Amino acid sequence: MWALVLAVVATAVTVASVVNLTNGSAGPSVSTMPTPLRVPAAAMPQPARVDPAPPVAEPAASVASPTSDAEALTDEQAKNVFELARGLAKQGQFGPAIERLKACVRSPTRSQAACYASMGLVYKAVATRGQSAKNIVNARTSFQRALDLASSSDTWVTQVRSEQEALISDERAAEDLVTEARHLAKQQQFDAAVIRLEKCTKLGPSPTQPDCFKVLGSTFAKIAGRSGSRETMGKARTAYERFLELASDDDESTPVVRRILEEARQ
Repeated sequence: MWALVLAVVATAVTVASVVNLTNGSAGPSVSTMPTPLRVPAAAMPQPARVDPAPPVAEPAASVASPTSDAEALTDEQAKNVFELARGLAKQGQFGPAIERLKACVRSPTRSQAACYASMGLVYKAVATRGQSAKNIVNARTSFQRALDLASSSDTWVTQVRSEQEALISDERAAEDLVTEARHLAKQQQFDAAVIRLEKCTKLGPSPTQPDCFKVLGSTFAKIAGRSGSRETMGKARTAYERFLELASDDDESTPVVRRILEEARQ
């Protein structure tokens, strides 16, 4: 029963274009902090004005934990909540869907594991649509909780385990690419570093993905600082802006990158 419901939720997320259950000057060293957008004054491009995209409702930052017994649901109530969450996810209302699933995972019913699995899907959907990479952490936590609670009769376990492994694989690949790029940049091999970083930005969402864009912006800024290229400086600005879209508010580089972009517009 729950395998069928999960399959429907996965199909709904697919409709929303996301993955589902079925499937400055250059010196001898490179700082880990972003590079300012500095080029010769005559080459400094004017900032492009881009209308902000409509905001996508982002779920809460953490997976719900069990609360009082008074909030516990019966099996039938949990099933109804799950169905409601499925409908909301199908409409792209991921935030409200997460809120409904929280009620489901708080109750130790037969649907609890399936609700955690679906919560992981929704968090991943939000991250795939370009929201904070923190949602990938939430997706991994939800998937793991689903696996911990699953019974031997749950036919979706293999699929959820595959989702979890894919997330972990993307994160490790991103970390390796950022490390390689920083090493290459230290050796002044900026073009090779850019190749690694652009590959990194094309991986699936992960907690490391914001760093891919931050280091890419810094590398482009170094190249532009040498060549005075307006085009390359524009690429640096775009990468920094994408970093801000993905980074969490507590990322220590966030205020630095904001200041760099503000100074470049003056």
